[in-house]
Amino acid sequence: MKDLENRLERLIRLATPDTMELQLEDGQVAELAMEDIWDALVEILYAFREDRDYYKTEPLVAIERAEPGQHPMIDLIQALIVSFKLHEQKQIEGERLEGEH
Repeated sequence: MKDLENRLERLIRLATPDTMELQLEDGQVAELAMEDIWDALVEILYAFREDRDYYKTEPLVAIERAEPGQHPMIDLIQALIVSFKLHEQKQIEGERLEGEH
């Protein structure tokens, strides 16, 4: 398993730049290190797993505000953020409905 992990990490390093400039929806540009992007992905996944709100780190906020279609990882994280928010809304609605009964 460790060998597979090492090969995957090497492939990621070879396939991606060290930093990425993201065009944000408001026209600004944010520069993120790939390590920050991976950390953002891990944060969202842990928040899902632990059923908690995700920490709004600078990279996550930038990714959330980024124009879609700039990089597959950014699109994936944005999709997870949307899924997370939808899941959160359903939980709130479910709790509200339970409280009414």
